[in-house]
Amino acid sequence: MAETSIAASAPTVPDSPYPLPRVTIRFCTQCKWMLRAAYFAQELLSTFSTSLGEVALQPSTGGTFVVEIVFAQPSPSPTSTSTSPTSSDPKPAIQKRVLWDRKTDGGFPETKELKRRVRDAIEPGRNLGHVDKDYHHAAVPTPAAPSAPSSTSSSTFPSTAHPQSQQPHHHTSPSSYGAAEAARSAQEEEARAKEQRRVSLAKIEKDNALGLNTHPDENIGGACRPGTESAATNAKIEGGCEDCK
Repeated sequence: MAETSIAASAPTVPDSPYPLPRVTIRFCTQCKWMLRAAYFAQELLSTFSTSLGEVALQPSTGGTFVVEIVFAQPSPSPTSTSTSPTSSDPKPAIQKRVLWDRKTDGGFPETKELKRRVRDAIEPGRNLGHVDKDYHHAAVPTPAAPSAPSSTSSSTFPSTAHPQSQQPHHHTSPSSYGAAEAARSAQEEEARAKEQRRVSLAKIEKDNALGLNTHPDENIGGACRPGTESAATNAKIEGGCEDCK
C-alpha cells in the first residue's frame, strides 16, 4: 500500500479542511459503480461509526475505483527519535494512504479486507471480531496436527498384529495350498461321478420296470437300436433279441 505524508496541522485544529480520519472512495460513473461505492461507504460507517470523521464519494471516469484514507498518525515521542530534538510538543503527522486500487490490486476489495486495512490505519489495536477471526484462521495454520496420528497408529499396530498371531493357519505355503485345492477338486469330481451313476442306474431300473430295455444284461442303456449300434454289438445281441428276429 502506498503511503505519503501531507504537511498539515493536527486534526483537532479548527481550520482543518475536513474531519479526520477521512475515507475517500473514487469511482467511475461510466462503469455504473456508484451503488458499489455507496455500499462500501455504508459498511465502513456501520463498523467504525464515529471513529471515522468522514466518508466521501468522488465521481470519476476511466474505470477508476480507488479507496484512500487521510488520518492523523501521532509522531514518535522525543525520547525515541533524534530527527527533531528541539520539538517539545510533537504534533501528529497527517498521512494519506491508498487502501485499495482496482487497477493495482486487481478487481474490487472484499468488505472484510477493506475494513481490516482501515483498522490498521486508524486503530491498529482494535479487534474486529469475526473479521479478524476469519483472517487469523486463514493466515495461521495449526502445526501440531501431524503428531497425533503417529501415536494412534503406533498404538493400533499391536492390536492388529495380535489376532494374526492367534491364527497361524492362514499362513500356508503355496505347495500345501495347491494340494488342498487338488484334493477338493478330486472330491467334487468323485461326487459328480457318483451322482451321474445314480441317475443312470435309476433310469435303467425305470426302463426295466416299463419293459423298455430289451437287453438288461448288456446294459446298453436303452431299447435295442440295430440301426445305430455297431456291427459287432448287433451280431452279438441279434440272436437273443426278440425284437430283432
